[in-house]
Amino acid sequence: PATDVYFAFDPERNATYLYSDNETFMQDLGYHENLDAVDIVPKEGYVELFVELIEGHVYAINTPDNNFAKIHVRELYEDAVLFDWAYQTDPGNVQLAPSLKRP
Repeated sequence: PATDVYFAFDPERNATYLYSDNETFMQDLGYHENLDAVDIVPKEGYVELFVELIEGHVYAINTPDNNFAKIHVRELYEDAVLFDWAYQTDPGNVQLAPSLKRP
């Protein structure tokens, strides 16, 4: 019940989807080389129930408590999704800073 999004593979469509059933909104922002290519997410244009996941795409997420996040899908499998992510702790703030560069 506390999960904002989850994924599932649909064998009939041979596609993986990101789902929400708690009023979390999602938006496909298209193909990007990496997570840092998107540093601001939109305030509008989200869908509520599901989006199809595509390798290389970045997805914006707006949680029920109005926190924004993003994920970059690196790899898709029938039973797993490998992704990078960022989460904005300041409600309503659409700015998602690039990741910290580690030595």
